[in-house]
Amino acid sequence: MKNDVDELVSGLSDEDVGKRRISAQTIGKIGKEDPLKIKEIIPDLIKTLNDDDSYIRATIAKVLGDIGLKEPNLVKITVSELITSLKDKYVEVQENALYALETIGAQSPYLPHLAVDKFLDLLRTQYVHEDEEVISDFQLLVKQMEGEDTWTRYFTIGAIVDYLQQNDEGLNKAQKLLKNALKSNDFWMRKGGLWALCQLWSSDILEEDTLPMVKSRLHEESPEVRLSAINCINMILQKQNERVDELTPLLLDLFKDKENRIRELAYTHIIDIYEDYPHTEKDIISKLIKLKSGTKQKETINLIVRTLEYIAKPKIKELFLKKQGRYPLSKIARKHKVSENFVKEFVQNLSLEDLNVRVVNEKELLEEFLTSLNSKEEEKAIRKFLKKLSRDQKHQIDLNELIANVFSEEQLKRVINKMIASQWIKGEIQEEKKYIRKYMFFVGSVTKPRDLIIAKK
Repeated sequence: MKNDVDELVSGLSDEDVGKRRISAQTIGKIGKEDPLKIKEIIPDLIKTLNDDDSYIRATIAKVLGDIGLKEPNLVKITVSELITSLKDKYVEVQENALYALETIGAQSPYLPHLAVDKFLDLLRTQYVHEDEEVISDFQLLVKQMEGEDTWTRYFTIGAIVDYLQQNDEGLNKAQKLLKNALKSNDFWMRKGGLWALCQLWSSDILEEDTLPMVKSRLHEESPEVRLSAINCINMILQKQNERVDELTPLLLDLFKDKENRIRELAYTHIIDIYEDYPHTEKDIISKLIKLKSGTKQKETINLIVRTLEYIAKPKIKELFLKKQGRYPLSKIARKHKVSENFVKEFVQNLSLEDLNVRVVNEKELLEEFLTSLNSKEEEKAIRKFLKKLSRDQKHQIDLNELIANVFSEEQLKRVINKMIASQWIKGEIQEEKKYIRKYMFFVGSVTKPRDLIIAKK
């Protein structure tokens, strides 16, 4: 494949325009399917944006956009050239360049430092000097924020952030610029301004009022701005983890958002919080239960269930690793706020991990117990005893009523004591030959057996 790609790159510089077009088309197909296969030739694609043939320029711009859909970091270096292509005299080149910029900048207007240098070079060539006025790079960026081209202004925000992270000049003015961007009618500018304020969160000047602005954008009409606000919350949390209790409810509230990608991003960050800050677990669970009871939205309920199941998995597994015995499936499900079916399936999957756990019906387990006694007479006695006990609502059973010719009183006492020791029944045999039932029969009912989880070495 490498040889094929190298040959295609050579084809991009062929004198025959037809061969160059074929090479560009073929590279486009490869890049759309797997961008990583052509990541090494991206610098060659950048050069091709200046090809004499408009069809080739348009094709390569489309290729860069397709790569940006899957691997935006691979093509961020092409931003300055794509901005230049927005001014191409051919409409198709302009449209494909805009498409590429949208895919590359969908997450943020971030620019790698090398791209910022190229971007500034581009701006300098476009800047018209008045009386040979000399302005700083920051002043140049500020002027660009006043321009009409949305995408130039959008990536100017990224360049401003990069500049301020390298220099202190203009921080006060930048705050005003970015707040103005949040008021723009263009959602890309609002998104970019929000992203920039959060990137500069560590600066004392910007800390005080950034979070209120982020909160106000969580319910913006534009989903792109809401996505940016969620990512801002994550950035703030990384820099000030003591705010976790304050920020967690904001993310949980987004489980109700109408956009699936916003709900999914909120879910991802909640899972990260649960794993990084274990003390939030109880609070997250209680808020999820409250949220579930207060919504009828199917998508929200499904996401809440998914979150609760994710949190429950390590707890259930830990239970089996530390202890042995019988666990009522329903009890585990209630404790962890999940369904019995989830617990059952999860336990079955655990059994594939060489953990000796399995789900059985209590009636099936009783059959195993009876078989282990190795005595048909005792088994018969137990069956009669259980039958009597299951329909009798009294708290004591006269053992004399259960004694038949086929077994002795000693046998019955021994069997009952064995069952008590095995925790199948709870009670005691008193001297007056009565069995006193203290708590409950089995862990459920003979007539309505429930599922149990068996864990033992």
